[in-house]
Amino acid sequence: MGSLRFVGAPPPRKAGPNKALLAAGLVILLAAAFGVGRLWTRPPAPQTVPAAVPTAPPPEPLSPVPAVAATAPPRAAPTVAFQPPPRFGEVLEVARTPAPAPPPPAPTAEPPAPRTQKDALAKQIAGCLTLSVSRDNMFTVTSGVRLLIKARNRCSQTFPGSEARFEVRAMAANGAGFAGRERGSFQTSIQPFETVETVIVVPCDPDRTYRFEVEMMTPAS
Repeated sequence: MGSLRFVGAPPPRKAGPNKALLAAGLVILLAAAFGVGRLWTRPPAPQTVPAAVPTAPPPEPLSPVPAVAATAPPRAAPTVAFQPPPRFGEVLEVARTPAPAPPPPAPTAEPPAPRTQKDALAKQIAGCLTLSVSRDNMFTVTSGVRLLIKARNRCSQTFPGSEARFEVRAMAANGAGFAGRERGSFQTSIQPFETVETVIVVPCDPDRTYRFEVEMMTPAS
C-alpha cells in the first residue's frame, strides 16, 4: 500500500469517430427492430376462395330415331303425246274421256200406287154394301128401262158414293142371254149402316119382260 502512488485522475479521452459509428448503428438497429415488429403485428391477408365453376348438366339420353317406313315411289304423271298445232283449214279432233256414270240411286220404299189404293177401297166397299134392284114404273123411258138401285152399308165406315160402282144387267126371261147392261155409281156418301139409292136406265126394249141383276164392280171386273 505504501508503494501506491496516486498521481492523479487519467486525462479525459476525446470522442473519436468510433463513437459516432456506434451511435449510427444503434439507430439503424432500432429502426430495423421497429419495422420487424410492425410486420409481426400486421393481420394476415384474407384468403380468397376461388369461385365455383358451373358444371354442365349431364347430356340427355338420345331418343331412338323412328324408322321411316318404306314408301312406294310416286307414280309418274301421265304424259300426253305432243300434237302439232293444226294448220289453217284443218280440223283437230281431240279425244275426250267420257265422264263416269253416276251411281244408281239407293232403292227406297215406294208408297203404294194410287191404283192399288183404289183397288183396296173397291174390295172393301164390295164387302160392306148390299145392293138391290127394282124397276121404276113412275117414269117411262123409250130408250130402255129405268131401274132403282139401293145400297145398304153393313160396316161402321163411311164410303164415298163415287167409289161404290156397280153394274146392272137386263137378263132375258127365257134365260137366253141378256138384252142390255149399264154401269153407274151413287151420288152421295154412304154413312155407316145407312141405305142410299140412285136410278139408272138400262138400254133395252121397254115392252119386253126382263130379269134384272145388279153387282158391285171389283178391280177384276
